[in-house]
Amino acid sequence: MDSRTVALIRTTFKAVAAEEGGPEQLARSFYALLFTEYPQLRDFFPAALEVQRDRLVKAIGYAVDRLEEPEQLLPFLAQLGRDHRKYGVVAEHYAAVGNSLKSALRAHAGTELWTDEVEQAWDAGLALITQTMIGAADQETTPPVWTGTVVEHREVLCNLAVVRLQLDQPMTYAAGQYVSVQIPARPRMWRYLSPAIPANPQGEIEFHIRSVSGGWVSPAMVGHTAIGDQWLLGAPLGGLGVPRNTRRKMLMVGCGTGIAPLRAQLLAMSQRRSN
Repeated sequence: MDSRTVALIRTTFKAVAAEEGGPEQLARSFYALLFTEYPQLRDFFPAALEVQRDRLVKAIGYAVDRLEEPEQLLPFLAQLGRDHRKYGVVAEHYAAVGNSLKSALRAHAGTELWTDEVEQAWDAGLALITQTMIGAADQETTPPVWTGTVVEHREVLCNLAVVRLQLDQPMTYAAGQYVSVQIPARPRMWRYLSPAIPANPQGEIEFHIRSVSGGWVSPAMVGHTAIGDQWLLGAPLGGLGVPRNTRRKMLMVGCGTGIAPLRAQLLAMSQRRSN
């Protein structure tokens, strides 16, 4: 992507975001346009959109800031594309999202800032994003979703639980990665959790979950999970891992449930002859 195109995209996005309440207003406009023009897409999103709106603007900002850094941007977009398979997203849905985002940006930027050249620049930027995400999703051979049956739920503190699940098929992930999780009590409200044990051929997985005061999902996970509940899990994400054969001492620092991925890494290291 040439520097002129990148500059036009950044200028318009930052101008809209710099307005008072700009990011929130942009997100609200986007979802209003999306659900008005494509009402069939409403079921892909949770009833409460507060978290979703914040994630949308942050993801756009991340991509805009890295348009000239493909070594960082493309892996990020590819990971998003693989993750979005859990929603059942297909190519036509990406087109709907792109059209609605352009309409929202155009409305907030105004006619003076939003020129034909700016629109063409956003067309190029959105094409890069969607093609990368679709390509990564199409190439992925793992399941879009795993079903996990709760086999153990242990409240170790009033706001902390250890939950073990039996997956319908083994999941291959690196110790230190995380997965998105949806529970039956909170449909379409996915949350990211790090497994506390390494991947195994038995398809067992364990999470350490802290209830966040005022949260939508974590209190239900900690306080209302029952044996036999079926959770949905998306594909593993993230690049946190343990270097092999570095011959260097290693220090791991974690706190609370943040120790879970470190625990998984230590267990994985104990299974290897050499680290």
